[in-house]
Amino acid sequence: MRLSRLVLAAVVLAGSVVPASANEIYTKVAPGTVLLLDESGWGSGVLIDVKNRLVVTAEHVIDSHLRKGSTKVHVLFPQRDKDNRILTNATFYKKRKQSLQIAGEIIYFDRTKDLALIRLERVPEGATAIPLAQSDPTPGDPVHVIGNSTLADGGAFGYSTGTVRNQHYYDKAAVSILGQGLSERVFYSLSHHAPSNQGDSGGPVVDNAGKLVGIISQGTTGGGGERQQVVDHSVHVREIRRMLQGIQQPSGNAFEIKAMLDSPGFDSFYLPVKRGQQLNCQIKGAGKSDLDLFVKDLEGRQKVKFGQRDFVDFQNLDMKTGATDQEQSAIVTEYTGQALVQVQNVDFKAKNEYTLTVRWSERPMSPFAYFRRLAANGTDEAKFAYETGKGKARVTIRGDGDTDLTVEVVDPQGNVVARGNDKTDYHELIFEPNVNGYYSVRVHNPGAIWNGYVLSTD
Repeated sequence: MRLSRLVLAAVVLAGSVVPASANEIYTKVAPGTVLLLDESGWGSGVLIDVKNRLVVTAEHVIDSHLRKGSTKVHVLFPQRDKDNRILTNATFYKKRKQSLQIAGEIIYFDRTKDLALIRLERVPEGATAIPLAQSDPTPGDPVHVIGNSTLADGGAFGYSTGTVRNQHYYDKAAVSILGQGLSERVFYSLSHHAPSNQGDSGGPVVDNAGKLVGIISQGTTGGGGERQQVVDHSVHVREIRRMLQGIQQPSGNAFEIKAMLDSPGFDSFYLPVKRGQQLNCQIKGAGKSDLDLFVKDLEGRQKVKFGQRDFVDFQNLDMKTGATDQEQSAIVTEYTGQALVQVQNVDFKAKNEYTLTVRWSERPMSPFAYFRRLAANGTDEAKFAYETGKGKARVTIRGDGDTDLTVEVVDPQGNVVARGNDKTDYHELIFEPNVNGYYSVRVHNPGAIWNGYVLSTD
């Protein structure tokens, strides 16, 4: 999905005076907050561009639509009473839903980063966009949240405030399977103590100037009741900026990686899928150990007992567990979004080199990510297809800090078009595809120990 750079320019222009009170912040920000309401539930969103009619929200808010194969959604903007105050009566919006709702189209989504972008058919008069903050907040800064978590209790467009706790990667993909399990969410997070609950997701987190510093995504609750909010992990505004930068996603209908698995060990691949289309996965090992192949639905999570500890598992769509390292799966997915493909080495003694090949009947244009542990002095090679004339491409590598990592991108003619080899394990390579075809991304670990890293094409 390629989004115009003009869109980014339009939404980051700022220049506003810091409001003097929380009431002024609410009055300023509420007109740019929307309510998404349908039979599957409700959530919130943020108008970030009036001219291009763009609303950003959390992907999990519109995930039920994608899983049904639909990209159509509807939003409701806040209305005012006779005294020009924002109406916060949920019944008002529920009863007038048909007349107030505005149709929109999901034009981009990234389940891993919990982000989605909606283009509306129109923007109502009086609605104002919330500008993106151009600088990051710091711990201790005040933040303000508007959302619709109280809809079930009769309220809409509610307000809360708190302070920034930290800025960091919210990364559960790197957690051991013997610990708390895997999570599909990997994004740069703004954690804060401004209370939020179910229904606030996708709503704005703004600073004292009324500028967007994040959107509500993941929350954690404490032991004082199910509605007690301890800290919220909101998607940081820098992830929203990245989404709007006009970066093309890999095209074509195939992906391949050559890698090595520890004993035992597993690799996790977050693959975009589309309802009604076939997903084909094949692994071929070097014959050194037994490899198993799992294709999992990222919904339908359940707690599974492993010894004395619980971990989160996912509903299996297909599993190949024969006593071999040559496995193949072909399924037709019943939803749009991402599937989790895992390659597992079940041998406790032998490492195994393998090639994973993935083919789609039609390649959906959506970001791609995977998590791997790379052995000392090991090299991975992944192949992604890109096209000329579709804008720049980006590949990001982020390691666990145990060793340095080097990475290079090689075009179909064998030319190195991007390279990152400085003393770090974080690399963001942006390049302009010069020919159509498959580009090799080679990641090398020059260190003496393993390094767990996430690769993404966002």
